[in-house]
Amino acid sequence: METTATDCDTITPDTTKVIIAGYDKSLTSRRESFFVTNRYNHTITSISVTFNYYDLSGRHLHSATNAVECAIPAGETRLLHIPSWDKQLSFYYHLSPRPRRQSTPYTVTHSINNITLKNKKEE
Repeated sequence: METTATDCDTITPDTTKVIIAGYDKSLTSRRESFFVTNRYNHTITSISVTFNYYDLSGRHLHSATNAVECAIPAGETRLLHIPSWDKQLSFYYHLSPRPRRQSTPYTVTHSINNITLKNKKEE
């Protein structure tokens, strides 16, 4: 059987159909969390996201790409977690609670590289 482009299930998503929000990472956390909303008609089974980290002056600190397996049904939102880039626990996301000890706040941007959708036959 010949495979066509429409049989593929890993795609570069429409940014209006996959929404990332609610990012968080406290100073002592070894993982980062964020919400993903799926506005497609099929379940998302994985997502690849690149995060870019900046200090509050806009200086680029780090970049990391993470692939996360998940199960986000059509029209729903799920909380996902990735390992933190901050291995020494020296940084905290600027919208997280301010820690008591000396640490550096940062901001983050993201871009979604691709997602995998369940085939119609599997749903």
